[in-house]
Amino acid sequence: MSKAMRNNIIEKTELIEKEFNLTAMPTHRRVTDLMKVGLIQREKAGEKVKLTPLGIYFIKQIKELRNEVVHNMSNLI
Repeated sequence: MSKAMRNNIIEKTELIEKEFNLTAMPTHRRVTDLMKVGLIQREKAGEKVKLTPLGIYFIKQIKELRNEVVHNMSNLI
């Protein structure tokens, strides 16, 4: 995942498709799924996708979990 993709909160789905080498259909499904659970929002199809406060919190939790796993793995080695 590119640094721009990780650091930006707002992305157009076309950038997501390009970044992950997806066609429009899987991207649309993923965006719809993320909207349904409240992690992202956008006004209408084709508009910019924004993280919701819940999405921001979720990403923070994933990063903390990743750091904890790395720390624990380094202690095992």
